[in-house]
Amino acid sequence: LAAEQFSSLLNNTKDVSEKETVSREDSVLIKKHKQVLRRRNEVMVYYNTRPGEKIQLSDQFTNLLLVKGHHSLEFKRHELLSFGQKRIHLQERSRLQMEIKPGQLFMQINDKRAPNITLVSGVAGIGKTVLLQKIVYDWANNDCFNNFEFILQFSFRDLNLINEPTSFRNLVLRKNSHLSKGLNVVF
Repeated sequence: LAAEQFSSLLNNTKDVSEKETVSREDSVLIKKHKQVLRRRNEVMVYYNTRPGEKIQLSDQFTNLLLVKGHHSLEFKRHELLSFGQKRIHLQERSRLQMEIKPGQLFMQINDKRAPNITLVSGVAGIGKTVLLQKIVYDWANNDCFNNFEFILQFSFRDLNLINEPTSFRNLVLRKNSHLSKGLNVVF
């Protein structure tokens, strides 16, 4: 039964109206996890500030520009070679693009089904990590993304430091030791 409860916490495909009732113990665990994620993601390093200085994520984040489809290798070469005007020109040539707020990323847009998979790509420094940080922060604040029951945050920077096989449980506990009680029930 406990494994089923934790599994339901990790299942992010259910609609909010279809969610199962969450036990008081699970509710406390989720609340604590949201507090940790909120604290971890409320500030960001901004490279135009003094060394070590951080700014509020909500003060810096902007809307997204969505471009339908994945771009070719030639587009990537152009993007890497010229980050300025040529990139803007390539974006303007793309017919299928729109600006959205981060909270709309996993929602139905233009009478089309909500996406199951979203690819975030771009050159270094374009804001991929900050976008994911914003998604986690908004979920932890209950601002949006309420269709996700539970979020586990991993960065590729951290994952690339793993140099030996590890279990999923240990991977989760590296940055989320507050989840150990819930994981002990499952594993």
